[in-house]
Amino acid sequence: MKTASPAKKAVHTRFPISTEECELLCAFKNCNGLENLASILAKDATVVSRKLKILGDRLPVLEKKNGRYHLTDLGYLVARWAEASAQEINAIINEQQQAVINQKEVTSRRMPQSLLVVGAQVGFLQMPGGFYPLDAVTKIKDLIAYFRNTEREVIYVNLVSTSKISPFFPGSSGSRNILELKPFKKDEVLNRHFNDPFSDSQLDEILQKKSIKSIAVCGFSLNHCVDATVRRASDLGYDVTLVADATGCFDRIKFQGVKVSSKNIADAIVANIVSEYSTVLNVNELISLDSIGKVQ
Repeated sequence: MKTASPAKKAVHTRFPISTEECELLCAFKNCNGLENLASILAKDATVVSRKLKILGDRLPVLEKKNGRYHLTDLGYLVARWAEASAQEINAIINEQQQAVINQKEVTSRRMPQSLLVVGAQVGFLQMPGGFYPLDAVTKIKDLIAYFRNTEREVIYVNLVSTSKISPFFPGSSGSRNILELKPFKKDEVLNRHFNDPFSDSQLDEILQKKSIKSIAVCGFSLNHCVDATVRRASDLGYDVTLVADATGCFDRIKFQGVKVSSKNIADAIVANIVSEYSTVLNVNELISLDSIGKVQ
């Protein structure tokens, strides 16, 4: 019969210097005399002087010359380490606090009751230049399937042009919905002539009639129609969620003739509208939040 091995004792790392002493060294490194140090620490000068003596007697981080304390080389290194560690800890705490704030903002919004599929048409896939992200059609398809499976409204808003040379002229191949993203018979399908579908379609009327107050937006293109839809919907009082990876963005040419990549444009647009106009999530994030009931 084997004898049970004795339980290992927990290892406790004991720091040779306390947090208060680290703060004292950092402040000492950046101060100009005892009175200034006392002011920085908001303590009486005699108390600070006594703490310096105690620390200097215990560890070789301070030495007294001509009646004044000075940092030793070791003291300077410890002070530098303490400053760097404090900055790193503060950065971690701030990051976590911001994450909590972001989570509260997301959960304070209603889960989208309806999905607006903007410009899911072949003509957008025929645009020249770079396209981002490359899997946008797949992401949009997944998002549409999720809204249908959860029995929520899917509303298509297609672009229609009066110009016969436009890929979006009625009857042209470009005006058709992308095969993988074709609407079902039960889906609302609206036509528009402008980037903002609220300006020349019955979209707002339909949403109000169905008592829909929160929407998710996906589709083409983030450069124009999707961006315009998000901003206008927010201005009209809807809770808006932009599903960023379920949108398509295209390269553009600046007025100096320099190309701006679709990735840079997408990042800039999302940065401009996040929080002020819309919650921004990816498809998986939206599905995850919805499935665990964190957004009501």
